[in-house]
Amino acid sequence: MSGNLAEWIVIWAFFFIVLGAMFAEAFWLYKKGWAGFGKSFVFSALSNFIGFAIGLFVFFIVMVIFMMFSLDGTTQRIFDSRAGGPAAIAVLIGAILLTPFLLIICKRVLLAALKMQTGKAAWFYALASSVLILIVSLGVPVLIGYLLFR
Repeated sequence: MSGNLAEWIVIWAFFFIVLGAMFAEAFWLYKKGWAGFGKSFVFSALSNFIGFAIGLFVFFIVMVIFMMFSLDGTTQRIFDSRAGGPAAIAVLIGAILLTPFLLIICKRVLLAALKMQTGKAAWFYALASSVLILIVSLGVPVLIGYLLFR
């Protein structure tokens, strides 16, 4: 990795923000009376780990593949072809949308599996908490990086 401290600050900011968000989510669920704090923390940790791990791993793999294609000019040929351009854009959009989709589905499935909540409230909570954790956990490190590297 890098010896530059500013880069490490951005990386560690992401992990600390996700950890803080997990505790905040567990505390909120506990205060709402959906479950005890332990069960709420297990729900938060599992859903965030599964959603982020799989979603960001797939995103990383797709970006590496496109980077490798760009080194030998394949990307230009793909985007110039009639079917390749829309397909490549669809793959990129799918890779970007996979993480939020997985977070929403993981949260909803775990809410039902742990018998914490059902119905519209569970779907609304899964959507709202997933969007919020994505915005905060990815937005704040980007902002920190911008402020450090400008």
